[in-house]
Amino acid sequence: MKSDFLSGLSLEALLNSQEGKEQELKYTSIKLLAFTSFSIAKVGRIFLERMRSCKNENEAKAWSYFIHLLEIDNQAEALISFKDFFEEILEQRFALNPAILEAVLERYNALIKTIYPDSPIDEKTLGLPLNQGDHFIPTI
Repeated sequence: MKSDFLSGLSLEALLNSQEGKEQELKYTSIKLLAFTSFSIAKVGRIFLERMRSCKNENEAKAWSYFIHLLEIDNQAEALISFKDFFEEILEQRFALNPAILEAVLERYNALIKTIYPDSPIDEKTLGLPLNQGDHFIPTI
């Protein structure tokens, strides 16, 4: 169930909170973004920049939670938009916190299986971290 609970609030203001209770609001806001209506094609770059500038583990966990909870519509346009979003994040993989990277890799793998069910991802050929059981282990 999607909602527009943040419609009257500034996305930038919520994501820029830096101290104390404002910082906790920031973490909660990041997590709750997954339950809002937005176009990933329009706000994906904002999210990517925020993930890249992630300063601590609590914020990284919030972004990881957001990625895990993202509801992806099964319409072709939405699938391709999220595929592009995840690929853009993966291109920045060395600038990301490992918790965020793991969440993106898991969702990307599942998305590719949905889009191309007969063509599994070959992580090694793509230069991505290899799947070790149920979790991705970053290789550096």
